[in-house]
Amino acid sequence: MPVIDRYKKTFDCLKNLQSYENFFAELKGINAKNQRVTKGELNKLSVKYGLPKSTAFSIASFYGLIKIVEDAEVENTILRCSAPACNMDHKNVTDAECVHCIGLCDNAPAAIINGKQVKITENGTIEADKAKILNNQKEKTFLLSPDKCEYYTERLRNLLTKEPDEIISKISEANLTGRGGAGFPTGRKLETVKNADGKKIVICNADESEPFVFKDRGIIENNPYSVLAGLILAAHCAGSSEIVIYIRGEYTRQKRILKEAINLFTREMDEKKLGNVDFRIISGAGAYVCGEETDLINSAEG
Repeated sequence: MPVIDRYKKTFDCLKNLQSYENFFAELKGINAKNQRVTKGELNKLSVKYGLPKSTAFSIASFYGLIKIVEDAEVENTILRCSAPACNMDHKNVTDAECVHCIGLCDNAPAAIINGKQVKITENGTIEADKAKILNNQKEKTFLLSPDKCEYYTERLRNLLTKEPDEIISKISEANLTGRGGAGFPTGRKLETVKNADGKKIVICNADESEPFVFKDRGIIENNPYSVLAGLILAAHCAGSSEIVIYIRGEYTRQKRILKEAINLFTREMDEKKLGNVDFRIISGAGAYVCGEETDLINSAEG
């Protein structure tokens, strides 16, 4: 293959990937603003990003939170959870669409109305409460750390001066493992990424959708700074300055919490001259495909 043709093919491939990512981001933005996407809007997006209409419709219709309608008539969008914890009598919720677990099991029965997380009561609906964290083994329950931003930036001030190999070695000695199910050693994962060639990006997977599982929501609501500090330390070990947080589309309030926490955290880091890290939050759109890391990356890229 001639060299010029090979480079053209590579460039076209990268351009196509960017088109999918931008298309998906704008599609989610329209849906979040209006609680639906008209077929006309979908067609315009397909033309704007050079995608076949069939491909645009296939992407949009795959995700449960994206509602495709014929016209722009304004109406309420009610998503009622039908998972075990919420599968109860919903007399006060009419014209609702049943969806899988929305991560509000501790507020059951729960729903999402026009993007707002609510708890269903006998008198209607109220805003969903913050995640309740309980532990009946009180002797094993302890306060890990304060929920203040300064607590973490002060400790990062010391940790970020150390060599990545030293930190990775300590993590490996502590036998720290991932909590996603596979129990993969964290130290080994960081070392593998650190020693690999190419650009490094740290990705936080906050897309949880199994019934009765809302651990990510609980951590984000109760102490988002611990999440950010862990990501920054992981980025330091891996040799990265870019962090992506992929959060499930139903977690609108939790996304706002993360945005506010990132603003405060990065401001503190700037004041303490701890270096620059770029954070980016990507929302899912209601289809739980991100339990496996390559699926998460594919979804993030549109």
